[in-house]
Amino acid sequence: CIYDARCGIGNYSPLFNPMTYKPHKAYYVFCAFNELRKLGTAVKPPATPDGIYATAATDGRDRAALLVANVSGKDWTPDFDFGDWRVLRVRTIDATCTYGDCPSAKPMPADSVRLYELVRH
Repeated sequence: CIYDARCGIGNYSPLFNPMTYKPHKAYYVFCAFNELRKLGTAVKPPATPDGIYATAATDGRDRAALLVANVSGKDWTPDFDFGDWRVLRVRTIDATCTYGDCPSAKPMPADSVRLYELVRH
């Protein structure tokens, strides 16, 4: 649970480093979720195995996004069929990448989050 977004020391305010005032990786997960919120309409995400959680949204026209979290404790290889949708961009939050357009290697590391931004063909 995150109870406080202020920059402070505590277990329930993990968004910012109180020494540097820079965001922790958890902050960027909220940025990724905001991309779904901006699209406006929640849609059913594809089925995922245990320890993999997903949520998705669309603008109802030609844009959509899928947010996936791997908390399974092991690497996982996504195999999504996006059908008529093309992956425009993949943003990754993991030990080596912080919400950038990082190479989306097939295996998704444990304790990582990916945002797939999609456009209709």
